[in-house]
Amino acid sequence: RWAALPGETPPIDDTDVDDWLPRFVVLQDLSPQDSTLLSDIIEVNQLPSFKREDSEMRYAFCILTRHGLRYECSSSSKIQVDSWLSALQSDCKLESDTSTSNGSI
Repeated sequence: RWAALPGETPPIDDTDVDDWLPRFVVLQDLSPQDSTLLSDIIEVNQLPSFKREDSEMRYAFCILTRHGLRYECSSSSKIQVDSWLSALQSDCKLESDTSTSNGSI
């Protein structure tokens, strides 16, 4: 559970509530930006890789939810992106275009 930040009111004591649901958390610079329920994910697809201004290659994928949200995620590690794609497709019971393109799923 998240702890209250300085100046925030303390969190409600909800220790008796079993509300833990599997989520995919979107991180930016290791800070949570948003999250979505794994059960809401309807599609996961690999996106074309791209080069940033600092010449660093980025590998990307996107997540589509049943609520119409599209999350675009990237990493400088191709292995990390392939791992995320594989885990999401497995956990969400999805079959997408990436399953045939890289043959690893």
